[in-house]
Amino acid sequence: MTVSQIVSQIAPVATIVGAIITVSVTMIWNIYNQKRQHEIENKRAQDSALQTYIDQISHLTTYKDLRTAHANGYKRAVMREKMKTLLLQLDEERKGILLSFLHGTKLIRKEEITPYEHTKKAIKEKRKERWRYPILRLNGIDLSRAKLEPGATLTFNNLSSIVLRGAKLSEVNLSGANLRNADLRDADLSGAVLRTPDPVEDPEVDPEDEENEVKKH
Repeated sequence: MTVSQIVSQIAPVATIVGAIITVSVTMIWNIYNQKRQHEIENKRAQDSALQTYIDQISHLTTYKDLRTAHANGYKRAVMREKMKTLLLQLDEERKGILLSFLHGTKLIRKEEITPYEHTKKAIKEKRKERWRYPILRLNGIDLSRAKLEPGATLTFNNLSSIVLRGAKLSEVNLSGANLRNADLRDADLSGAVLRTPDPVEDPEVDPEDEENEVKKH
């Protein structure tokens, strides 16, 4: 058999193989792009849902109503249930963002913390609006695998009975937080600060206030 005859027999096979490879590569590329697009859309949906919740709960009227609402009243119950629904959609990073937001807005502060309105300084200034802490209870709220950046602060929060399984809390400051009955199975607490709050090192504490979070009468 001559070389030309061998080539003529191989050529159709090579063409078919080439076509199969081209189709396969195209399919793999399309699947990759579809998956990537799905991930992008999913993250956008999470961002939108999270922002909607944050906007609603931080609205001046809503926030004012929540901070003075009854602990077992419908206003707080509704926001808790909305939070539960939201958490079903969020990944670990956005769960961490939500938890940091709740801390920063003082929505999950401990009951033991004395609101500024009830400090000696504020009473002298006749500002006596009553806050009912914690404004939002996290007992039973599932924040499993929530991811907080090292150095994040969750000081003085009521985290009693919260679910933080597998949460990434490395180097997070939890000074003064109530973690009673919290589910911390498999959570990363390496380097986390769990000490008694210090009036110098913990920014939530005002050393000039004799009735602050640490020295409540």
